[in-house]
Amino acid sequence: MEEPTQETDDDQRRKSEENVSSDLLHLKRRIGLVGAASFVIGVVIGSGIFVSPKNVLVYSGSIGLCLTIWVVVGLFVLIISLVYAELGTAFHHSGADYIYIKDAFGGLPAFLVVWVQAILQNPASRTLKALVFADYVDSLVSSTSCNLPRSIKIMIAVIELMSLAITSMISVRLTTNIQVFFTATKTVALIIIGVGGIVKLAQGSFGELKTGFEGTNEQFTVVLAVYSCFYAYDGCSSHCIFHLLFHPGRNIPLALVLSTFVIMTVYVLANVSYFTVLTKQEFLTSWTTWGQKMIGSASIIIPISVLCSIHGSNNGTTFGISRVMFAASREGQLPEVMSYLHVKSLIPTFSIAFSVPLFIPVICIIILLFLLIVPFVHKPQTEFLYAVAFIGAGLILYPLVYFQIKIPGYNHVTVFFQLLMNIAPPAKRE
Repeated sequence: MEEPTQETDDDQRRKSEENVSSDLLHLKRRIGLVGAASFVIGVVIGSGIFVSPKNVLVYSGSIGLCLTIWVVVGLFVLIISLVYAELGTAFHHSGADYIYIKDAFGGLPAFLVVWVQAILQNPASRTLKALVFADYVDSLVSSTSCNLPRSIKIMIAVIELMSLAITSMISVRLTTNIQVFFTATKTVALIIIGVGGIVKLAQGSFGELKTGFEGTNEQFTVVLAVYSCFYAYDGCSSHCIFHLLFHPGRNIPLALVLSTFVIMTVYVLANVSYFTVLTKQEFLTSWTTWGQKMIGSASIIIPISVLCSIHGSNNGTTFGISRVMFAASREGQLPEVMSYLHVKSLIPTFSIAFSVPLFIPVICIIILLFLLIVPFVHKPQTEFLYAVAFIGAGLILYPLVYFQIKIPGYNHVTVFFQLLMNIAPPAKRE
């Protein structure tokens, strides 16, 4: 009979390393209903409500049609949210739109989605918000001293983006708590604006609301107003993080419906308040006049609220896009290292049962196709060709992805980032 050999330190170390295997590295469900709703509300309410109202009014031409568009688009987005709720409960994988499209239509359309989102749309959107964030910091500073130079504002934008990336890499719980805080802050600010309008109405002051539908523009211009309104609602179907939810069958539909309803309500109330306090010209020139008229010296609260709003929106977007890149990497369409998880926090550090009737998604697709085609037919612009060209560039790169062609030194780069960021590959699609 062989005597049992004594386990050496090397054996124990090897066993410990084996325990941290790919089979154990997977994304954990760490977000509840409040956190999920906060992510959706936080991503949607960025600078849109403070910028888009002007464009909606310019293109619609009248106060009545402007408010009607805010309500109708809100209801339409609510219907779209129901469609995404069904998809979210049916596909329990990270990646959201990317995974849905890949499973339904194949690799090429899915690659074009992640190509546009991860390489152009998302970085550009976050950078733009960060620059707006810096502009509002400048407005606060200039109220007490001189304007900041452009180089300082760019530095502020870079710091804002870096702080968001670091937060997302540290902890899901920390990111969620930050999102809840900033969502509550911006929602309270919009509620204050809405209550101000209600008080004015109760006092019998209707302001520009009395003009109704006077000055309504032609139908094709109204399409541009709808586009502008969609920008403010952009993100209501945000579900990149829904694979991290506890009880997804219950919480996904509730989070989407609740958050969309809250967003639509505060948007409409805020616009009603704007029109009861401001003239058309004031509304189109500077919405900050509302704060000066309603709360006087305390109007500094408004730009501070905008800062919180933009930061919260960027926080949610940064957290969500990392999950899309994680999923695309797991499917072999982005560098493999992007799918690796931190061995302790189980976060993709590098990449930082509900149903609806079939006619609902069909109607949504028809309306969205109409909104997509009309601008090309009625008023084509050179900028549209830039977007088409960028998507076409993805077609050129896709063969490299399809045939899994790797550049020399690819594996060495992957190992370098594994050691640098303490990450390892997960075992399966999540």
